[in-house]
Amino acid sequence: DSGKVEISSDNLAQGQDKSDDPYFTEPLRTREVFIQDIYYSKTLGKLSMTFSAPLYCLGHQGEHIFGVLVARVDLDQSLYALLLERTGMGQTGETLIVNSEAVALSELRWQENAPTKLRISADPAVLASQGNEGIVETVDYRDVKVLAAYSYVPRTKWGFVAKQDQAEVYALIRVMLRNTLFLLIISAGIVLAVAFMLARGLAQPVVAMTEVSKRIQRGDLSARNDISSRDELGFLAETFNTMAESVAEQMAVQEGVAQVLDTMVSAGQLERAQTALFECLLRLTQSDLGAFHRLNSEGTQYELVTAQGISAALQQPIKVQDCEGQFSKVLTTRQIAMLTDIPEDTPFQLKTFAGTVNPKAIVTIPLTVKNQVLAIMSLASLKPYSTQSQDIIRQSWMSLNTAFSNLLASEQTATLAQSLNDTNEELTAQAFELKAQNEEIRAQRRQVEESNRLKSEFLSNMSHELRTPLNSVMVLSRVLAVEGKDQLSEEQMRYLEIIERNGKNLLTTINDILDLSKIEAGRVELTPESIPVKQSLDTLLETLAPLAQEKGLDLELDIPGDLEITTDAPRFQQILQNLIGNAIKFTPEGQVSITASVQENMVIIHVSDTGIGIPADDLPYIFNEFRQVDGSSSRQFEGTGLGLAIARKSADILGGTLSASSTLGQGSIFTLKLPLVFKAADLPAQPILPARLTRALPQAKTILVVDDEIEMVEMICLALEDAGYRTVPATSGTQALRLARECRPFAIMLDVMMPEMDGWEVLQNLKREAATADIPVIICSACEDLETGVALGAVGYVTKPVDKITLLKEIRQLGGAHPHRILIADDNEIDRQQMIDMIETEGMQALTAANGQQCLALLEQSWPDVLVLDLMMPDLDGFGVLDQIHTQMMRRHLPVIVVTAKDLTQEDRARLSGKVSSVLTKTEDGPQTMLIELKKILARMQSPASPHILLVEDNEAAIIQVRNVLEREGFIVDVASGGQQALDYVQHTVPHGIILDLMMPDVDGFAVLESVRSSEVTATIPVLILTAKELTREDRQKLSANNIQELVQKGDIDREGLLSKVRQMLKLDRGPAQPELDAQNVKVQASTPSACASPERAPGQRKLLIIEDNSDNLMSLKAVVGHEHTVLEAANGEQGLAMAIELQPDLIFLDMSLPGMDGFSVVRRLKEEENTKQIVVIALTAQAMKGDREKTLNAGCDDYLAKPFVAQELLAR
Repeated sequence: DSGKVEISSDNLAQGQDKSDDPYFTEPLRTREVFIQDIYYSKTLGKLSMTFSAPLYCLGHQGEHIFGVLVARVDLDQSLYALLLERTGMGQTGETLIVNSEAVALSELRWQENAPTKLRISADPAVLASQGNEGIVETVDYRDVKVLAAYSYVPRTKWGFVAKQDQAEVYALIRVMLRNTLFLLIISAGIVLAVAFMLARGLAQPVVAMTEVSKRIQRGDLSARNDISSRDELGFLAETFNTMAESVAEQMAVQEGVAQVLDTMVSAGQLERAQTALFECLLRLTQSDLGAFHRLNSEGTQYELVTAQGISAALQQPIKVQDCEGQFSKVLTTRQIAMLTDIPEDTPFQLKTFAGTVNPKAIVTIPLTVKNQVLAIMSLASLKPYSTQSQDIIRQSWMSLNTAFSNLLASEQTATLAQSLNDTNEELTAQAFELKAQNEEIRAQRRQVEESNRLKSEFLSNMSHELRTPLNSVMVLSRVLAVEGKDQLSEEQMRYLEIIERNGKNLLTTINDILDLSKIEAGRVELTPESIPVKQSLDTLLETLAPLAQEKGLDLELDIPGDLEITTDAPRFQQILQNLIGNAIKFTPEGQVSITASVQENMVIIHVSDTGIGIPADDLPYIFNEFRQVDGSSSRQFEGTGLGLAIARKSADILGGTLSASSTLGQGSIFTLKLPLVFKAADLPAQPILPARLTRALPQAKTILVVDDEIEMVEMICLALEDAGYRTVPATSGTQALRLARECRPFAIMLDVMMPEMDGWEVLQNLKREAATADIPVIICSACEDLETGVALGAVGYVTKPVDKITLLKEIRQLGGAHPHRILIADDNEIDRQQMIDMIETEGMQALTAANGQQCLALLEQSWPDVLVLDLMMPDLDGFGVLDQIHTQMMRRHLPVIVVTAKDLTQEDRARLSGKVSSVLTKTEDGPQTMLIELKKILARMQSPASPHILLVEDNEAAIIQVRNVLEREGFIVDVASGGQQALDYVQHTVPHGIILDLMMPDVDGFAVLESVRSSEVTATIPVLILTAKELTREDRQKLSANNIQELVQKGDIDREGLLSKVRQMLKLDRGPAQPELDAQNVKVQASTPSACASPERAPGQRKLLIIEDNSDNLMSLKAVVGHEHTVLEAANGEQGLAMAIELQPDLIFLDMSLPGMDGFSVVRRLKEEENTKQIVVIALTAQAMKGDREKTLNAGCDDYLAKPFVAQELLAR
């Protein structure tokens, strides 16, 4: 560590202090070998360079450095000696090194004392010191041009340069260029001399050949070259001569072909052309004999046209079937046949004055038209045919066929022209006949058009006559269903539902027929409006989704959210409802997909399904009226076959198209194309009303006046305007619906008797649409049918002729206030707003809550008269709200109307039982039904309270029967379906009486009774026991101990007996109470027998089997015969046949149109079986056309009744 020299090859250096020298300090610092750059050593007195390396202590595994080994390099004997070695570098070349600062480190050839002193600014040295490599032409430190190569030594950071003066480098190159140029000049002279000598030997023959070619070019085809040598030029001259001869021959052939064609063209007629052609070919080919045959018109033989040089024996027709030799060959191949090497005994000979001679060659030429040989020309020569003659025949042959075909066509055209002239004369005579027939057809068409017009008028008039009574049936059945809900049994309610449902089906069919007649008559009113396609389809699918869910189908909707179409909304909805409804109807499983897109200003909607498909034979006819794929009596799907016809015609009048594609068994795709914007230029004009009727009165309530008589509209509008109202007139149902949607009037004055769409239909459409359902409607008609109007939703009725005072009184009643407060709890904003509008229209106050928690908060702050509650809500659902309400003594009697879209399970209904007044389903008619139910509850609240009965029963059938009996008598009945539920009920509600079943799972009736009697609040509640249990003495003692004096035994229902016991329990009868437990014969039916079972029959009853696939018809039949007889049911032919064979009914009512096995097949099988042929079969069928009765009876039925049947007539059978 001292830095002193311990050992040195120079004794004088030992002991010197080198601690500051880099070659000592750097190895210690870097622990690596250090190379010190060239420097001037004072010690040595010359340039020096050192290498130093650290020495490590081996005793400590090289961790310590104990010294530094330094080696000084003698540059003169090593590096400088190499740099001064300049062999091959000439007189000016040298090598040198520089440090990183471009300072010379070695001796220079042209500069003394340069090392470490001279800084070189020449480019090679500077670039090398900077770490670059390359070759460059530049100047050196002397400012002399040099060629230099430079490089970099990374270890020492030196730049190395090797250079030589450019003058010396390029001197040898200049010498080499001079020598090369000299050799080129000498070589060029030799080449020119040789070329001159060769040219003289070649030029003369070439010049001679050039002269011959010029003669041939001028038309001398006989010019030839003289061949004087056998070398390459002689061969070239000979080849040239051969080419000239070939050209001469080709020219001769082309001239001959031209002569042949000119002969055919100039002949003009076929007969002359045949002879001229034959003679021309004889001359050109130098033939000695020949013949020309042509196929006759029958195509049986070739007849001779002309000949030369052949004997009369050979001039005979040649039959096609007997053709041999060359004739047979050309007929088969339809090609030219050449025959040579002819034997001496040939029959084809030429007679001369010296005797007969044989031909040497024969050629047979077929003339073909449309691949058929129509003529054959044969030529023969006494010498072989030359190549030129053969070429003339072959090259002219195709053109001959064409020319022959043209001449033949011309001949046929002339013949046809004559025939056409004759035909024209006949057609002229026929034209007069057709003109007379056309006049007759026009008259018939006018009759058909008149018939269609009369048919349309008849259907339009009959539509009103049919729909008016039908609407009364439907509406009054709905009135009975709503208002008689507490008095009618569940079965009777089902009867009313069937009446209403089938009335709607019949109304739909009537509307379809009328709609079709209106389209055909061109009397369709269209009102274009902008329609969001996705929103429209969402609304439509809400009504169709339950049908798809019932069948387990997936409904897929792929519609752009921003897609809108401008068209007639009702027609657009009608088309889509028909297509999607059909897709769901005819798809047993899988999915129904609806997609929409826009292409070229057309909205394209695809409705595809995975259903049964349509047979290819039926696909072209599915859009025809009354056309169905399966129209047999065993068809599976019902319908009139009008839907697709109306959809197609509706698409047409909207400017679009409707098409279908289908694969049987895989599904169908219906494609609807409609204009993105439907232009209403051709819409029928509406009646023009006086401008006064449509004037606007600011701040006035608007009333829509609807009547097809313009005078009546004007009179009503005048009366209303004088009273300060604003009026908007409408003269048709369609116009009224559009205006009601657009201007949202305060009220509507509606006439009933209108063409096309009458008032009842307008009223139904108004109440069906959410946007117009809350608008009050006052009927203004000469038809006095107040009940129908009110049932359909009308709020008033004015009879024509209209009295102004009465009219204004009805209008002003719409603005009256009502003190009732209604709380609406529903998370659906649209449904909530719809109910709010309807309630406020009736003058009631509406409170709203968007979820269960808000509902409970409002109940704490206010006291509503009725709660309208949705079951499916966030945070707290409707069930939770009801549970909370019934825990509060002050709120538990609040009337609740449940309005929900949920498909209630049996468990859900059990949870609602006893807690709500009614349960309504969210449908199009839901708000109207809710309003009617609300009015009933409010009316009932103003009347004396009815007794409240708790029915504790686990049997569903018993619950229904007991509840129906009691509710029809005005009792309020809550149901608990088990003992524990009954105990929970009485903890928060004390009924006037309890009807208790003893036999229940978990907690039985005895436990319930003990709990009720043990509480002071419920100890005195009268209890009526309902049981099927055979009571023991111990059971009777338990009942007596709990003050039970009344008992109802389960069994067949005895309505009056049950009511008597209930009245006695509640002390509603004035008669004395029974002192002892009295088990009267008051029976309640606990269960219903299976339809396929064979129940025990009472004396006088008969067992009837009804085979009917329509559930409504089945219910109707049961309603007629079921009270007096035992009824068995079957929904199809196979099931009915099996039940008839197994159960042996006394009588069978058989529908003839059944899916699968139809009624005809069923009755035939029944009459064939030995044990069923005696069963009486009565056919009940809608097939009531001429011959249907005879067909049905011939099939084996014992009697025949046509639908619709009369109940008395049915019972008489």
